[in-house]
Amino acid sequence: ASPIKDHTGKIVSVMEMSTDITAIKKMQSQMADVGQFVSSLAHTIKGIITGLEGGIYVVESGFKKNQNDVIKNGWGMVQRNVERVSNLVLDMLYYAKSRTPEKSEIDLPKLCRDVGDLFKVKLEENNIEIEYDLEDVEKLKGDSKAIHTLILTLLENAIDACRWDKPGKAHIVKVTLRFKDDMYNLSISDNGLGISKDNKAKLFTSMYSTKGSSGSGFGLMVVKKIVDEHKGRIEVESVEGEGTMFKVLVPPE
Repeated sequence: ASPIKDHTGKIVSVMEMSTDITAIKKMQSQMADVGQFVSSLAHTIKGIITGLEGGIYVVESGFKKNQNDVIKNGWGMVQRNVERVSNLVLDMLYYAKSRTPEKSEIDLPKLCRDVGDLFKVKLEENNIEIEYDLEDVEKLKGDSKAIHTLILTLLENAIDACRWDKPGKAHIVKVTLRFKDDMYNLSISDNGLGISKDNKAKLFTSMYSTKGSSGSGFGLMVVKKIVDEHKGRIEVESVEGEGTMFKVLVPPE
């Protein structure tokens, strides 16, 4: 704004000029998001590299001392971190790619149990029970691989929340399926660590992980994308120290 004066110096009017900076502000916001994303990604990769270096060191120590148990332990560390690299890359590719779900009929009750069976050893090793309450619903028309990934991610998060909770507690993970109000209602809950209010607000934002340095930060982002691709929604209920429930609601088509 600039004042316009008459010959006596009195302001008689004001000239206003404006520029639309919406595009600039949007670009600045996007650049800030990219910067945060790259920083978080670098932190995640650094953690994986540290894990790999530690595993390699243990393996080499085992070879030098001719101790097979040490070699086996170190090789396990290397394998776990290679798996983290693989999962990170796959999640990045899925999240970055614009895609239309490949529709096929999905037997949700069977899929839930099949995915749960993948964690049988992990559940037994950590003394965690899993319960199923699955209604015999009509088959869902959706992307079977994507829905498999969604259930796998949420179930793994629930199990880890119990693993990292205080010892001595009877931990349980529940998988519930209903068809209600013309929506498939799938919920996966646990009585583990729970999530604080502050962290709950960050759950589906760029590179935030419920697993701290052990997670890639992509898991829940991919879950949210899968839900969006199926025109559904995801809800979270959690009390710190008591547990968490993720509820996915997806329409039939």
